[in-house]
Amino acid sequence: MKRNGLLLAFIILFIGARSQTVLVDSTLYATFKTHPQLAYLQGEEDARHYYHNGNAAARGTFFTTLLAGGLLGLIPAILTSSATPKDKNLGYPNADLMKNPDYYRGYTHKAKSRKSGKVWLSWGIGMVIAISAFIVVASTQQ
Repeated sequence: MKRNGLLLAFIILFIGARSQTVLVDSTLYATFKTHPQLAYLQGEEDARHYYHNGNAAARGTFFTTLLAGGLLGLIPAILTSSATPKDKNLGYPNADLMKNPDYYRGYTHKAKSRKSGKVWLSWGIGMVIAISAFIVVASTQQ
């Protein structure tokens, strides 16, 4: 019992620590089964470090906004930001961890959030550039 308590304290203490290698043992699985919120939090933390996709959606939104205007740029922004990333694009560090439903929900939730943030940032940057270009062109024609 004392060992599980120490392991739980270790996981809570270092849940935000960055790790390049993810080692999973049976004790961690047992901890995730008894404390599903830890699995969810670990999934979110891993997505912060390992999910790096969503750039294609962001680029598409940026160029659509820049070239076709802000209202038309909203179409890909809304469609791509509301879509959960495909499993093949998640970039998770350990396939065994993704079998845990709580870890999977945490990872995919944070991955979707990161993707959505990139898309909306790209839409905003495209809007600022388009408006700035419009102002420059309008002021030079006076």
